Amino acid sequence: MAESLMAPTSRVMVEREDGAMISAAVYSPDGMTEEPGKPFGIDMGVPPLVLLHGNGEDSTTLAPLVETFRQERSVIAIDSRGQGLSSRGTAPLTYETMAADALEVMSRMSVTRAHVMGYSDGAIIGLLMASGARHRVLTLTAMGANVTPEGLTPETREEIREAVASLRASGRPAVGDPEWHAAARELLELMLTGPHIVGERLRSIVCPTLVLVGEHDVVLLPHTLRIVREVPDARLCLIGGASHELVVEKPDVVVAEMRAQMSLNDPRLAVRAPRARENLAVVPLGPEHWGLVEEVYERVLDTCEGPDADTSGWKRGHWPDYDNVRNHLAAGSMRGCFRVEDLNKGENGLEPAPDAAALGVMSVDHDIAVDEAVINWPARDAEDVFCLHLFATNPQFRGQGAADALLADFIDEGLREGVDAFRLNTSPENVTSNGLYQARGFELYRAAYFPYRGLALTPWSNCYELTAERARELRDADRS
Repeated sequence: MAESLMAPTSRVMVEREDGAMISAAVYSPDGMTEEPGKPFGIDMGVPPLVLLHGNGEDSTTLAPLVETFRQERSVIAIDSRGQGLSSRGTAPLTYETMAADALEVMSRMSVTRAHVMGYSDGAIIGLLMASGARHRVLTLTAMGANVTPEGLTPETREEIREAVASLRASGRPAVGDPEWHAAARELLELMLTGPHIVGERLRSIVCPTLVLVGEHDVVLLPHTLRIVREVPDARLCLIGGASHELVVEKPDVVVAEMRAQMSLNDPRLAVRAPRARENLAVVPLGPEHWGLVEEVYERVLDTCEGPDADTSGWKRGHWPDYDNVRNHLAAGSMRGCFRVEDLNKGENGLEPAPDAAALGVMSVDHDIAVDEAVINWPARDAEDVFCLHLFATNPQFRGQGAADALLADFIDEGLREGVDAFRLNTSPENVTSNGLYQARGFELYRAAYFPYRGLALTPWSNCYELTAERARELRDADRS
């Protein structure tokens, strides 16, 4: 019988395209509640932990881990589809589908990166998450994982086949829940037909990976060693005297190993005001500077292709929308970052020299361009808010301070206008942007439903606000 859990800080049901409703509960340290910067009660300053249960179970089976780690960080416990409080939906039941569900839960909860611990089938899902969304998984603990059906012992596979045959033979049960009967059979069959995570899928994992297995596990040891060999720099922990039920039998060992694993890549948020370097300046851009702006976006788009693609998710012909960019240029809201040596004095101030290259560009105005009815920002009049759009830095000049210079100019301009707050939004999948905004003091609110047409991105968008008061506080602290 699964151990009971205390009431969660928050619970979310995430709807998928096929109608499945995926249940996820957040368990946060005592006293933590939802507030600006902590959507759903998740403190993004300490990376959260995502827990994934085994076949035919639910998140309550991992209660000992929830109760231990919620004292240190927010824990997100997910019920995989067709199990626990999550519904089945109409899509084929595959491990890949359940991995996509878990990533969508992260996006819905405004979480860009997290530690992942999966047990048994949850470990399979975790491996797929780490392979398919490499930069969103900080560390992975895969407990009792197999990457092909043949990784299970022959005795285990025979037991599963017998259980499936029994369920098939019984047909529609005369007593009991018919839906449970069908779901149980489908979940058992899944273990006979999958997974198939081999070759490049394992080799593409970049996060620190721990493979935990019991000495008497239902997963064959040579199979476990294969996973450790193929996942780059993976670490093996073989727990003596334990079976597949590691959490129940050896909870202290599991906790210690998980804690050590997460420490390998557990960044903490250091917040400061953006600073503009002395050799950089941000200047207004107009329609005559279209070529400079286009060059920045085209170079970003070049990085959005291939296995090491940038996480912005931009795509030629879809985003950025060049008609929209031209409108911003015509409106005088576009600004570009340049090296001071590449600027000339013009009639209206500094302007780019003919051979200048922009290190980055943005547009600033009072229009957030998102339906604010679906965002839990505080109510403010448009003239009291300064908004950031089309923000991009040129990959050719990465590391030269363009992002900070642009953000500093954005805040300078807004403070001069006397606004009360600064706002922007970005995809939860954009690892670089989310990290930048949080490190520069922008507070994260609940993700809003804002589909990016034509882009292979989650329909959820992370919404940020920095109050003018907070911006001044950060600047004062920076100067002291």
